[in-house]
Amino acid sequence: MHSASPPASRRRSVLNDFLGLCDLGPKKFEDSTSEELGASPKVFHLKHVLQQARKDPKDVTPQYEDAGLFKTQICTVRLDLVPVINFNRRGDIIIRCFVKANLRAEVLFAGRRVRETKPLVQELNDLKTRAYKAAVQSQLPVPDLDGIRLQAEIEGAWRRRLFQDEDGWEKRAYQLVAARCLFHLSNGSAMAIGMPPETLP
Repeated sequence: MHSASPPASRRRSVLNDFLGLCDLGPKKFEDSTSEELGASPKVFHLKHVLQQARKDPKDVTPQYEDAGLFKTQICTVRLDLVPVINFNRRGDIIIRCFVKANLRAEVLFAGRRVRETKPLVQELNDLKTRAYKAAVQSQLPVPDLDGIRLQAEIEGAWRRRLFQDEDGWEKRAYQLVAARCLFHLSNGSAMAIGMPPETLP
C-alpha cells in the first residue's frame, strides 16, 4: 500500500521553504552584473495577478499570459541548471536544477519565452558534450548528469506541480517559472534571455 500523502500544512511548509529562498532586497534583476551571480536573492511583488479561464491562443496578450504564469511572489534566485531537458504537452521547456547545491527543483520556460531558450539549451548540451569527452579522454566513468552544472540567475515565481509516477505514487515537483535568466557562455561572456513579467492593468 502507498503511504498517505503529507498533510496540507506540510505541503505548504515545503513550498514556503522554496519561497523562503527569495529574500527581500532593493536590487532588481536588471541591476545584476555577471560578477554578481552569487549575490543574495531579491524579491518584489507582481501586482494584479488574476486566475482566469484559458483563452484562445490568438487572444492571449503578454499581460494575460504572465498573469497565468506568475501567481506567487516574483524573486531572483541563484541556482545550478543541469542538462536534463524535457517538454510538457504545451511545448514548454522544463530544465532540472538544484538550489542551495542539493535542493532539486525544475525551471519552466513557458509561452513566448520558449523561443528565447535556444542559446541556454545549446550551452547545456555543449556542457554535457564537453564533460563526456573529458571523461572518455581520461578513461573515467560517464559523469552523472546531475553533476554537470551551469550556474544561472533566474527571475521568476515558484509553484508546486503534482503528478503520478509509473507506479501510481503521487509525486510533487517544485518549479521556478522563469521570466528572465542570466548565465555564462563557455567563452565567459554573460547572456540574458527572457523578459520581465508584465501585469494586467
